[in-house]
Amino acid sequence: MDSKQTIGGGWLDDLERIERQTRKAQQLFDAGTGTAEAADGLIEVTVTARGELTKLFLDPRVYRDLGAGELAEEIVAAVNNAHRDAEQRAVRAFAEQLPVDWPDRDDPAFGPFLAELDRLQGRNRR
Repeated sequence: MDSKQTIGGGWLDDLERIERQTRKAQQLFDAGTGTAEAADGLIEVTVTARGELTKLFLDPRVYRDLGAGELAEEIVAAVNNAHRDAEQRAVRAFAEQLPVDWPDRDDPAFGPFLAELDRLQGRNRR
């Protein structure tokens, strides 16, 4: 007798399917990066969807044009913009992998997972 069947029918199969889908989403999310510029292109940054700064370019002219405080503010703004860009790219990449009838396509980062949990628990979110 299959242990999956003795412990509650196909719910373990459902959980394994959710795990596979979640791992795929995680891979797509982790692969996402975003790039942004600030200070009229004198600063360029690349950030992962998780917020890790992977590239920082400072044109030498930036030191002539900005003081330390302004430079710091511009870098922070560029990092935040790049992070948002990376997150949006990752979410779009994940959404493209979803079937057309997938629940909560408007929130592919968390909606499908939550909808599936609701389904398993017998709740209807809509």
